[in-house]
Amino acid sequence: MGEKVYQLSIVGFGARGLHALELFYSSLSRKRNNIQSQTIIFETRKNLGTGLAWDPDQTSANCSNIADRAMDTLHGRQEFTVNNVIVPAFPSYLEWLDEVMEVQVDNEKDSYSPRKVTGAYLAQRARSILEPLQIIRMVELCKERITNIQQSGNQFTLTSMAGKKYSCENVLLALGHLPTRMSNLNKKCLEHAQQSGIRFSNTPCTATAQEIYHDSKTILIKGLGLSMIDVVRMIVKNRGGAFAQESNSIFLKFMGTTDVQIVPYSLDGLAMVPKPIGKRVDDNFNPINAGKAEMLARLKDDIAANKIKTVEDILYPIARIVMKIYKGFEKTYSGQSIEAETGAALVVEWFKNPLTKSDHIMDTSMPIVEYMKLTCKMSHGQIAFSLDYTAGQVWREMQIDMYHLFTYGLLPDLLVAEFIQINEQVKRYSFGPPVATILQLIALQEAGVLNLDFHHDPKIKLSENGYEISNLSQSILCDAMVDSVLPRPNMREITDDLMKSILEKPLAEQFAKHLGIRVSDRAQHLLNSCPVAGLYTIGRNAKGSIYGVDSILECFNSDRMQPVMDDIINRL
Repeated sequence: MGEKVYQLSIVGFGARGLHALELFYSSLSRKRNNIQSQTIIFETRKNLGTGLAWDPDQTSANCSNIADRAMDTLHGRQEFTVNNVIVPAFPSYLEWLDEVMEVQVDNEKDSYSPRKVTGAYLAQRARSILEPLQIIRMVELCKERITNIQQSGNQFTLTSMAGKKYSCENVLLALGHLPTRMSNLNKKCLEHAQQSGIRFSNTPCTATAQEIYHDSKTILIKGLGLSMIDVVRMIVKNRGGAFAQESNSIFLKFMGTTDVQIVPYSLDGLAMVPKPIGKRVDDNFNPINAGKAEMLARLKDDIAANKIKTVEDILYPIARIVMKIYKGFEKTYSGQSIEAETGAALVVEWFKNPLTKSDHIMDTSMPIVEYMKLTCKMSHGQIAFSLDYTAGQVWREMQIDMYHLFTYGLLPDLLVAEFIQINEQVKRYSFGPPVATILQLIALQEAGVLNLDFHHDPKIKLSENGYEISNLSQSILCDAMVDSVLPRPNMREITDDLMKSILEKPLAEQFAKHLGIRVSDRAQHLLNSCPVAGLYTIGRNAKGSIYGVDSILECFNSDRMQPVMDDIINRL
């Protein structure tokens, strides 16, 4: 190993790693005229700054579930100077969309960029900072995968898969999605596929999965979420399918081949719920006039005063905001009024149990296609909004604010874990897809391409010719299976060599069962409440310590990232 010591290493250079680099050098430029701090970046992907989710080389069938209008907080980067070299400014996302893609925000109907378009923005933004910093040898790029970390005194030694070693004073882990242990079902399905010559994939964006989309005739998909929607769109795109608007209707008609059948399912069988079609409809759920600021201030004070003892203490203030909005509608979903406190209690019950029954809540036991049609009509403002639809959209509007309240040990671990579980359930609404996507699924079902008859936890039998799926009344044989469910960042289930190395030392501890690494409010790893000086994790693998880990907007949250960079700079 050479004598060179890097002041900072960034392991993983997706969107979070990109923003960390921006803040690190822009902050240094304001504090020091002569900067000597050298950074090494470890990233194996061809496209820098994007990660897998926003890779600009992916199919155009994969669309973001965030409206372009909602990307207004992805701000640009201001120009700064490092050792007499200018790092140029870079526009905000909406400015870039307008200037480069000629896309303008429409208040009536939201536009949703293909993920590859957002990825192109991120890749260009990454190049614009990397190139000048590389010219002055301030930043090095290494296309190797780090598999081991060792702490020795005030330094860390990172070892790559090729056996090369790198010495660093500070290590920032920005790793994103990491592989986890395969479930027992997936193990059985994979072994069955290998033995029987049929197909299985639990990585829906790989070449193996693409072969399934192109060749298979009856495809079983595990999951009813956003990844399932991406898989369906890729299958349809591979076969040249398109959609036409039905006359005098919001609904669509599928135009294309019907020689494939797609059979999705999930354990709870609940469909994703589309976002409002545009700002005009979405404004119905704006919590500002319902007292959001005052509620958040009180909640923040209660957290500081240690008054939050149960998850209900968090949920009731949110539910009361929901009820103020719901009672302000000209018509209710049930056609009947409901008292504010009765409604708030119902909302809290629904937050905790999405199968809650009420005349004010959409019935999850109705046929799934009818349920999806109902949600599409609501998203267009054609029918009265149900209480659950209202609650889901208000939750979406308040997510960013909640990110800042329930992080970094402000609340007991088990309470945070319970709140995160509720957030996962509400994501069916708050992370809902564009309404056009649900309309396409409905059209595919009516054309016989999508088969939703087995959507709720069917029995799966491994047979000689494939996967036999059955419910109480019928069965179907699928010749391929794709698991589209993205694993949660459970630190104990991650199989990545670097993360296993961190656990074995140990240089990290788990926040709570099924969650990620425990970190401080400056992203430092914590062991028995003591910081591991110089070792930081940002993003989804710190889930629990932080709350907003799945949003591209949170990747560029300077308020969250700046204290991390300040801590690193103070150690130089």
